[in-house]
Amino acid sequence: MAYATQADLEERFGALELIQLTDRADPPAGTAAAETVTRALADASAEIDSHLAARYVLPLLETPERLRTCCCILARRYLYADRPSDAVDAEAKREREWLAALAAGRVALGVASALAAAPQGAPRHEGPEPVFTRATIGI
Repeated sequence: MAYATQADLEERFGALELIQLTDRADPPAGTAAAETVTRALADASAEIDSHLAARYVLPLLETPERLRTCCCILARRYLYADRPSDAVDAEAKREREWLAALAAGRVALGVASALAAAPQGAPRHEGPEPVFTRATIGI
């Protein structure tokens, strides 16, 4: 599940930047390559899921705006490939630090569907009384 759409990316960074990053046609088509944008959004969403899975049951029932923002920033970094600016790199680094804090439980999403995935406490077993105990075998 992608946490953002091409329209979200265009709204945040502008259609011109998406065209510059994805239009590899010769001659240029003048439009953003939807399949390239979709792949970057899927990669960003998978990266987000890898962090969310540590603390939340996936898929989430709702997409918080904070995740949409994170997905856009990471997808933009993926679109830049091997030539990002320092600002794009720094922004993606901040998002990855936030995701690490989210996975560690230092920050929370605040969504109702969030449940801790990690079990709490020792496992419990219910069943009949044991046949053999320390008392019955003389220990």
